[in-house]
Amino acid sequence: MTRILLIDDHRVSLDQAHALLRSDGYDLIEATDALAGLHRAVEDAPDCVVVDLDLAGLDGLEMCRRLFASETARGVPVVVWGAVEAKPVGELARQAGAFAYVDRGRTPGALRGVVRRALLERAGRTGSSATTDRVRPGRSPR
Repeated sequence: MTRILLIDDHRVSLDQAHALLRSDGYDLIEATDALAGLHRAVEDAPDCVVVDLDLAGLDGLEMCRRLFASETARGVPVVVWGAVEAKPVGELARQAGAFAYVDRGRTPGALRGVVRRALLERAGRTGSSATTDRVRPGRSPR
C-alpha cells in the first residue's frame, strides 16, 4: 500500500490532510514535529511526504532540504503545504527540492491531485508500480 507521511504540528491541519487523502486509500502516517518527521521519513520509507510550510523548529522548506540531503529519503517527493499565497512560496519550495506547494487556505482540495501526480512521477523514475496502486486509471489528477 502507498504510504504518505504527513508532517504538521497543528492537529487541525493534520486532520484536514487526513480527510483529503484518506478516501484515496493511502496508508497515512504522521509526525507532529520536525525531528519526528525526519526520523519517520527515514525509518518508515514513505512514498510521498506532505509537510507544513510553517512547521515549528524547521519550516517546510528546511525540511525539504534535509530530506534531500538524506541518502534514504532523497528520492521521496515532498509536497509543501501552507496558508501562504502560492506563487512566491511555490518557487521557493521548488528551489528547496519540493515537488510542489499547495495553498491549503485557497485550494486545499488540490492536495489530492498534487500527491497523485508526485506518486506517478516517482513511479516513472523508479519503475515501481507500488506507488501507483491507489491512482485511479482514467481519472484526471485534479
